[in-house]
Amino acid sequence: MNFTLNLGYKCNYECSHCCNNSGPNRKERLSKNDILEICDYIAREKPKWISFLGGEPTLYINQISILLDRILAFKAPSKVSITTNGWFFLKDTIHTKYILRQLERVNRIQVSIDRYHPNAEMLISNLQNRADDCNLSSKIEIVSVWSNAEDLIWLAKINLKLRKYKISIQEGAPSGRAKISKNYLKREIPRPQLQNMACPNLTQVAYHPNTGFTKCCGPLANKASLKKIIGSEKYRNFVNLRFTRNIERKKLSELASEYNVDLSNETFSHPCEACEYIFSKCVTDKLMEVV
Repeated sequence: MNFTLNLGYKCNYECSHCCNNSGPNRKERLSKNDILEICDYIAREKPKWISFLGGEPTLYINQISILLDRILAFKAPSKVSITTNGWFFLKDTIHTKYILRQLERVNRIQVSIDRYHPNAEMLISNLQNRADDCNLSSKIEIVSVWSNAEDLIWLAKINLKLRKYKISIQEGAPSGRAKISKNYLKREIPRPQLQNMACPNLTQVAYHPNTGFTKCCGPLANKASLKKIIGSEKYRNFVNLRFTRNIERKKLSELASEYNVDLSNETFSHPCEACEYIFSKCVTDKLMEVV
């Protein structure tokens, strides 16, 4: 099992395609108790990959350092990745040098670059030289999001400049600010395909501030009314939540049928959008039960 860890929602950017409304004014972050629960989980379950996300995770570099120390102390076989907007490659300060030293301890650095990020062109121009200087180039991969044809044209251009690195392209999902700004990949999932879809996050466990352990890395984790339904700060409670049991075992169409949610007149661009629709229609105390 892989473990996705959202360190907090604060970010130095506020992009229209952000899937979780991250930005400079977001305050939610992991508490000391969260860190203890996370360390206990890592020591016991030893996930294959631990992925640091945000927000911008390097804004929480001290927590990352603590967690890396604990992973080493546990002798966990876990590999560690981080997904970052790479802002620190554009600055040369004592603090950014500290960030770069901590990143030497991770296995993979996913640098998120797309045309919605401020300073994207400057980062593209400077990334290779800065990464080479820090001996980080072998760890770097590029990840980019596309929602329309203009995004793909832009990606084709940067591919020539960043061909040294592996580039992964993800579809923009209708979640968070991306959904509000309508900056996501708009398509209609065919009805037969939707009938057979399940949660795309089944091979991972996530942890979000104010939600705890959950299977959801998408829109449900952004809804205050659903946080107690989809997650728990205690791992043992999370695995026994009715939501967890159902999402792991049933297709979306089966969940809709169980909760009497009619999907026949609805269209969806992404399985997470369908899941959000289903559970937004059936919030009950029963769903919060540990079974």
